[in-house]
Amino acid sequence: MRSSRALVAGMFAARWWMVAAVPVLKDIPSPVVTETEQSRTYFSVAKAAYGQVEYAACSGTVVSKELPANSNDVPSGVVFAWTGRGPFVLEVSNACDFSGEDTRVERTDEQQLTLFNFFADTTYYWRVSDVMGSWSRVGIFKTAPGIRQIRGGQLRNVRDIGGWTGLRQGMVYRGSAWRYDAKNGEVGPSAETMRVYRDILHIRTDIDLREDALPLKTNDVDVTLFGARRVVCGVSATTNDLFGAQRNFVKPLRLLADSKNYPVYIHCSGGADRTGAVIFLIEAICGVSDIDKEIDFESTTHASIFDIRKRCNRTDEKTFQYGTVYDTFQKYPGRTLNEKVAYYARTALGLTDAEIGAIRLILINTTK
Repeated sequence: MRSSRALVAGMFAARWWMVAAVPVLKDIPSPVVTETEQSRTYFSVAKAAYGQVEYAACSGTVVSKELPANSNDVPSGVVFAWTGRGPFVLEVSNACDFSGEDTRVERTDEQQLTLFNFFADTTYYWRVSDVMGSWSRVGIFKTAPGIRQIRGGQLRNVRDIGGWTGLRQGMVYRGSAWRYDAKNGEVGPSAETMRVYRDILHIRTDIDLREDALPLKTNDVDVTLFGARRVVCGVSATTNDLFGAQRNFVKPLRLLADSKNYPVYIHCSGGADRTGAVIFLIEAICGVSDIDKEIDFESTTHASIFDIRKRCNRTDEKTFQYGTVYDTFQKYPGRTLNEKVAYYARTALGLTDAEIGAIRLILINTTK
């Protein structure tokens, strides 16, 4: 009898221990800051500055005066913490059944992990299992609205053009070429960069806007090794070429008319002028407001890949000059800047109405 009682007591104790071992999640502040405070301040300052007039005087933007350089492309991460007995499995997803397009599965012996590059203004669900395979309750948090900047390791000045612009997130990313410093001992793509490019951004098409990108340069990376198709377009960064030779500006746009090419990563060397020109055309074709187009363009000012510079009022004829582009487009037919750019895309670049319609259908977010 005593042995039976002891056995029952032992089983009860074991079950009690298993219940007690279920991981306990710690709260995540909401809204979660997924980008730097500098970027959040920049966004609010820019909105206030440009909010009164669609086109601000490009000769002296307040954005560059308010913020330090070296800030906007290193976003803060989300800290996940819990108690329990490891090893653990952390699952995070933007779907409550953990099957969303942004689903992470991380294994660790620690009771805390910091993860990066979540969608902005999005509800996420997370849970943790312990050494016994027991799951915690499901936690919920929501990321902050604003520019979705990407921590990309050796990819710099990276951001998603979707979200706050009214376009879909996770479709088009802009940034620099793969930049690693062989002189300081960096060899090839880092593990972090490969993971972000392949497993977080899921890049299918790498649109390289550099004219001298073939063959691969010494420090370039063969992205086909990570499942991406590499397309070299050879776009010129000179403003006059946008309205003159239009060298290959139509090529990257045509790639966006095919849904099989997404997600895409569009880059030149630093992700500024050539990339800025192509992104401007994409956003205008898709109806992004003048304010948001300028904010996105000016945001490159604060990328840590550059020293601080005002994007809008540069006078170097070899760069993309936003103010000059804006003024030149005023000569085209259309009531708004976006209508004028669409007219230019049809007549100067040769995009068809079907191609423009396909780009809009794929990129414009109709759920909000």
